[in-house]
Amino acid sequence: MSSASLATPDTDQQIDEEIRTYLQARLAEYAEQQGWLNPQISYKSNLLGSSRALAPCSKALQLARMDDGTELLERQRLQLTCPDAANWQIVSLVTPGVVLPVLVATEVTDRGTPLQPQRFELQPQDLSRLPRGFYQDADEISGQVAKRRIRSGQVLTPTLVAPALLVKRGQTVSMIARRGDIVASTTGTALEDGQMGQLIRVRNITSDTVIRAKVKAKGVVASQLP
Repeated sequence: MSSASLATPDTDQQIDEEIRTYLQARLAEYAEQQGWLNPQISYKSNLLGSSRALAPCSKALQLARMDDGTELLERQRLQLTCPDAANWQIVSLVTPGVVLPVLVATEVTDRGTPLQPQRFELQPQDLSRLPRGFYQDADEISGQVAKRRIRSGQVLTPTLVAPALLVKRGQTVSMIARRGDIVASTTGTALEDGQMGQLIRVRNITSDTVIRAKVKAKGVVASQLP
């Protein structure tokens, strides 16, 4: 809410509406660039000088940003004028904020447990309190696991999420080797944990040799034939 408490109610409403319209337009552009879903703008404003003598303007107020900044979420110095009143002018220091619906845990998820969408729900959060990032879409966490214990009521951040292990150390895996159209397969023992696309050491059970192979699927690694 605006803190323009000295203005008359109609003038106060005009000032608030003009500032909000301006910020909403900036937010729509900024949100598209950032990929935010359903953001809501909020702001705090402080009028510089008295607005007590300002009568309601008969036309839409004109607004101009007076500082050199370009970012949406930084404090801004905004000048508002009435086009049909020569001396109608007020400056407001405005600090914008954004509220976003983000995924918040509704249950405890232990470390290493697959993330289940039903254990999270969208809740509105102040963006300034999300320095570690956030998720807005449960599809983004599909196939991932908890990197550490996630508490009920905790905002889900990238620091809490890790790709699922498709191969575990000591596990027997299928080894697929290719060279052109030639494909050979055998079994091996994983010597390291592996996520999708990672290179890990694998011992070929048949030849007892150790090679580096790429994790391709659950329990499957691939390499090139010599």
